[in-house]
Amino acid sequence: MKRLRAFTVVEAMVTLVVAAMLLLALFSIYDRAKKISNSITDKIDSTVLPGDICQRIAEDIDRIAPPGSGARIELANSFANGFPTARLRICREFIDIKNKPQILEEVIWQATYDMNAKRLQLWRCHSGIVWEDRLLDEDERRDWTNNRHVFVPVCSGLSVFKIQVPQFTNQGTDANSASARNRPNIAMSPRFRRNTAVAQQNSATMVASDQLAEEVKYLDSWNQANMPPALTLTVSFGEPFDTGSGGFDVEEEFKTIRTIVTDRTKKVTFNYMSLTDPNAVDANDANSVDPNNQSQAVNNENSGVDKSGSLDTGGDNRRSPRSPRTRHARGSQ
Repeated sequence: MKRLRAFTVVEAMVTLVVAAMLLLALFSIYDRAKKISNSITDKIDSTVLPGDICQRIAEDIDRIAPPGSGARIELANSFANGFPTARLRICREFIDIKNKPQILEEVIWQATYDMNAKRLQLWRCHSGIVWEDRLLDEDERRDWTNNRHVFVPVCSGLSVFKIQVPQFTNQGTDANSASARNRPNIAMSPRFRRNTAVAQQNSATMVASDQLAEEVKYLDSWNQANMPPALTLTVSFGEPFDTGSGGFDVEEEFKTIRTIVTDRTKKVTFNYMSLTDPNAVDANDANSVDPNNQSQAVNNENSGVDKSGSLDTGGDNRRSPRSPRTRHARGSQ
């Protein structure tokens, strides 16, 4: 009986080593592709998700607190393990037949510290008579949300969740105000006069925005009966850094900031800055163009063209016209 030859121990070991090397190479490629995919996903989420959060809060404000509805907005900011966090309550009430206030609809947005993620966890709670889930019948709704607040997790990994109320100390940018008098008029400086009209408008806008930014103050809490004029939301998923005062913050370039106006029907008064004409001539600026000198230069250029339409260039390199004798000599030939 002929015996078949099998693999030896050395051949089996070589096969296992080659297979292990191939698997290691494949796993390394897979791990690298997964890291690239996660980085791209995190980059997209860091820009898209904060905008979605701000949009959802804006939709809640527009739906629950329209102008003239008598709704209330309560706001409070604090710190959770060093991370800036906020709590926003949007409530709309009505008076029942017993002359007692009842909650028609209420939404609460708040962020708490997540021990597992080492970041903030965003929550949303909806309660009141108006139901969001139309699929549940009345008994299920009453069992699920009656006399209690159910907070639903929205997302995790937040570094900053801040809601503030902007307050303008001086409406508009009046040139006679104290802040305008103390600041140098950049739009009136000779350096900006040399620029074009567009550049002067941009510089004036920059001055107006700087003055406006100095006059804006932000309130961290709001518990008044009237509605705040606007809400400024700051959301970020960026990498936090220690501020040195026991808290954490994120670089400004990684923050998503949006200002939501509570009353969109309110008339807004715009104050425009008084600017000089960008085409005006400055007598002290040597680079400015004098219209008198410019018209004289144009006349000098036009004087080089005679009435017959020939161009008189002047100088020693002018070509003299041919004499009649030369033309006659050529004609006789």
